[in-house]
Amino acid sequence: MDGFHLTRKQLDNLPNPKEAHQRRGADWTFDADQFVAAVREIRTKGFGCYPSFDHAVGDPVKDDIEVCREHMVVLIEGNYVLLDEAPWRDIRSLVDECWFVECNVEVAMQRVLKRQTANGISFEEASMRVATNDLPNALKIAATSGRADLVLPALPLWRREIC
Repeated sequence: MDGFHLTRKQLDNLPNPKEAHQRRGADWTFDADQFVAAVREIRTKGFGCYPSFDHAVGDPVKDDIEVCREHMVVLIEGNYVLLDEAPWRDIRSLVDECWFVECNVEVAMQRVLKRQTANGISFEEASMRVATNDLPNALKIAATSGRADLVLPALPLWRREIC
């Protein structure tokens, strides 16, 4: 799904570019129509090329992921695949199963904060980003778990260490 982030140029052309860049990662900062069309194409044709996302570049990379007819299973991962809003809700009817991997929101936000500060963002700026973007997104995502066929509970921290 990350390949369907709006490009920085597309964000610049939104009504409030500053907010669009600050909220990048929110559901409305993706080209959801194109994402749903890609899922539909995979379902109907069984193959195609789709964008990935390069964090070093900061934008999607066109036609970087190939789905071939020989692929027996196609995994689609993304925060908003269970969102019950147009056009996201259409995904549910295009896939065989939807799984939701639980993660405690507080733990997830600690991980996001750690990742952002490791990438050179100050603790203060990263904390602001978490509070104003990542946390609202995480709460919206957590509320979609009821639409999943299977909810996988988060592993206790002690289990992660031995895996």
